[in-house]
Amino acid sequence: MFCKSCGTKIPDDSRFCFHCGESTVIPLENTAEEEKKTTVAAPKYSDVTAVPKFPEFSDYSEFSDIAEKDLEESAAAENESPYMTLPAEKKKPPQDKAKKSRLGLVFGLAGGITLLFLLLSLVLTITALSKTNTPFFDLQVDVHTESSNEIGNTAGNSLCYGIAAMQGDTIYYLHEASNIDEDKLKSIDLNGNNEQVYFTFDGDISDINVIGDQLFFVGDSYDADYNHVDSGVYVYDLYSDTLEEIYVTEDTIYNLYVHSDQIYFNVSTENGGDQILKADLDGFYVQTVLTKEDYIYAFAVFDDSIYYVYQETLYRCDFNGQHETEIYASPNTIDAYCVADDVIYIADHPEADRPVIKKLLLNGGENSEENEEDVIFLSEHADVWYLNVVEDTIYYIEVTTNENDETINSKICSLYTDGNGKQTLLSSKEAYYGLAICGPWLFSYDNNKMKTIKINISATASNSI
Repeated sequence: MFCKSCGTKIPDDSRFCFHCGESTVIPLENTAEEEKKTTVAAPKYSDVTAVPKFPEFSDYSEFSDIAEKDLEESAAAENESPYMTLPAEKKKPPQDKAKKSRLGLVFGLAGGITLLFLLLSLVLTITALSKTNTPFFDLQVDVHTESSNEIGNTAGNSLCYGIAAMQGDTIYYLHEASNIDEDKLKSIDLNGNNEQVYFTFDGDISDINVIGDQLFFVGDSYDADYNHVDSGVYVYDLYSDTLEEIYVTEDTIYNLYVHSDQIYFNVSTENGGDQILKADLDGFYVQTVLTKEDYIYAFAVFDDSIYYVYQETLYRCDFNGQHETEIYASPNTIDAYCVADDVIYIADHPEADRPVIKKLLLNGGENSEENEEDVIFLSEHADVWYLNVVEDTIYYIEVTTNENDETINSKICSLYTDGNGKQTLLSSKEAYYGLAICGPWLFSYDNNKMKTIKINISATASNSI
């Protein structure tokens, strides 16, 4: 027979043309798909129409065996062909995508919550500023001090009605206006000169404290019949000449202290229940430090503690009203006290008709009796209304009354802390109110002359005005 490809005559039983290599086998119909796959796969040839010529073989059967083997190898390598086998799509680990998705969600939620809190804080701030029932003055100064003495007041002055306070070389003090229902705020320098009037208050001024350009005080208002209307903590801006309310109540406020960055004051109610309160200098937060069912007398802030007299006993606690400690209990009545240099000076009334000034070591040990020392016994039927201690000198106001509790005599006195050198600075048939010491000047209110007086204690009483 002849090769249908090249026309060369080949044996009738040949499976391949020995001249061109074309197969003489006619494929069956059921192998059409197999042939198609083989033709497409063609792993070893880039062009299936370009068929290389085979060398001539003397033994056709040998060639046939080799060609058949080659076809089998070609079919076995079909699934390894890089041209036909498409790699499976490489997918990212699902946890990687999930992590990224959750992280974005977390940041999104955190940002949203932060924005919500910022908006809420802004709303609360605007709401607080808009409240007018307890208005407060926002200080524009940052104040941090170790002692109240550094900010223009002393605890001793505030205990003694607080009618004067000093800052730098300026003294601010209360001066009665021509109208008895009004008080004026004045100032002088340390030499007693350069007097200046700042403002007139419709009512009574007490408990003066000063920080920078801000002057704090307690103001009491009265009606036409001189009945008490309310008490308030006020701040006056010395620079801008403006007066603001900080805290106002229908009850009575005693003893105002501006200590470090807090304001402390005592609120006394008509039923006898008293509270010691504190507020920030900006005044937006008022907290209760201490509450008592009866009256709290002589509340003061000395150094790092709060002192007060309750039911004729002197106590001390911290600024949160905790760790209350009993310091001294009187058998009768405590008239006044003052703390100076770790010593408490107490005007006690152990007997009904005989007061005594004594000193008590603040950290003297367990035996309180050994820590007590009598400084001086005062006149019979006398009371000590105010007591103030500066350096090594005790200043006090001694008031003597008759059997009807009418004032017979009132004296401003001084003596050394060792009990020597007693002298009377001023004497009057009317009572003196208040006892503040600023620099070389002592201030008090003369009820007989109806005005504030000042005494140069570095000289003599003759320098008084």
